[in-house]
Formats: sequence, structure tokens, C-alpha cells
Amino acid sequence: MNQKKVIFGIIMLIVLIVLGSASYALSSMMFHKEEKVEEKKKETVTVKVDRKLDLCKKEGCANYSALYFQKVSTNIEDPEVKKLIQEANGKVNSYYDEATSDQMTRPECASMADVYQYGTQIQSGIQAKIHKGILNLTVSAERYDLCTSQPLGQEVDVQLYDLKNQKKLTNEEYLKENGYTEQQVQNMMESLMRKIYTTGEVENVIADAKKENKYVIYYDNSNQFVIQYYIPYTKAWYPLQLSQNTK
Repeated sequence: MNQKKVIFGIIMLIVLIVLGSASYALSSMMFHKEEKVEEKKKETVTVKVDRKLDLCKKEGCANYSALYFQKVSTNIEDPEVKKLIQEANGKVNSYYDEATSDQMTRPECASMADVYQYGTQIQSGIQAKIHKGILNLTVSAERYDLCTSQPLGQEVDVQLYDLKNQKKLTNEEYLKENGYTEQQVQNMMESLMRKIYTTGEVENVIADAKKENKYVIYYDNSNQFVIQYYIPYTKAWYPLQLSQNTK
């Protein structure tokens, strides 16, 4: 009788060990499965070419014979982020529509009608990057009139969004986070303009730029902090040289 009890006890012990091992294995599998699910939920933004527009009727008629229009997408569920993404894509779509609407029917395009399919060259681009929890979303465009060989100006729009605190950031807030002030940005702009313009007009160029005080800041795809300042005199954006002396 005692021998049977011993055998029964040993069997029950083995069963408990097996059940314990199976339970541990199952919980371990579930843990790793949850880890993988969490990895998939990592916040990402992706930019890819959405549409292509051929400018030339003849091969190689321009430096940019084809224009590429991008689209940005994300897995972030924040409604405000979705709105910013939608607005960025909307801007690029408007550039595409603008380019295709110039069908070479303007009088100044008559001599180029057999060369180009469209009269306005619009080079656009999107940069989207999450840097230390901040979404940097940049949409830019540069226009050029192919019929008159004249630049038509540039556009740069940057949206900064704090994903953790779910709020948009101002330029001044993001400058401060990166160790700069708005006064330092203006000083950098003035220094650059004095290198470009050596005549008396430089004072007017600087004064007009400071009056408008239009600049953008963002991290680009190379993880470099970028500051661009708009100069009304040329209707163009100028990247500023960042150095320790201005910080």
C-alpha cells in the first residue's frame, strides 16, 4: 500500500513538473508575441513617389525632363497627425495640378510648344522624420517658367508636432529645444546676406527680411538640423550656416 502511494506521488510530481513547464513555455510565447506586436506599433512616417510627370516632347529637353510628386503616409493614429499628413499630400497634389494645367497655351510659350508638354516646372518634395519624439514634416516647391526661362520663386512649409504631448510646436519652442534663439537666427541671416551683397542694397535686403521674419526649422532625412530663412528680395529660401559661434 505504501509502495502504491509512493508511485502515485511520483507520478503526480512528474505531472506537475510537465504542466509547470508547459505553462512557462506558453507564457513565454505570449510574452514574445506581445513584444512583436509592440514592435509593429512603432510610430513611422514613410515618403514615396506617387506620380511622375514628363515635361519634354523631345528627350533631354530640360535639366529636369520629368517631375516626381511624392506622398507621405503614417501608422500614427493621432487625428492631428493624420490632418497634417493630409494637408502635406494636398499641397503636393496642388503642385501637380498646377503643373499639368499649364498646357503651353500662353503667348510666350509659342516658340517652345514643340519642345515642352507643360510650361511650368515645379520641383516639389516631402521630408518626413520623427526626431526624438517630434514629427518634422516639410513640404517644398520650386517653380520655374520654361517658356520665359524665369524662376518663379520657392515655397517651404514645415509643421512640427510633439507626438508625446500631442501638440504643435512653434519655431521659437523648437529653436529653444535645439539651443538657439530667434535673435541668433536673424544674426546668421544678416551675416549670410552681407557675404552675398556687398553694395548699399544689403541694408534694404536685411531690413525687409527682418521685417517679414519668415524662417523654417527642421531635421532633414540626414538627421541634420536645418534653418532656412526667406529673403523677400529674391523670393527664395536660404539655408543658414550653423556654427558654435552663433549658439
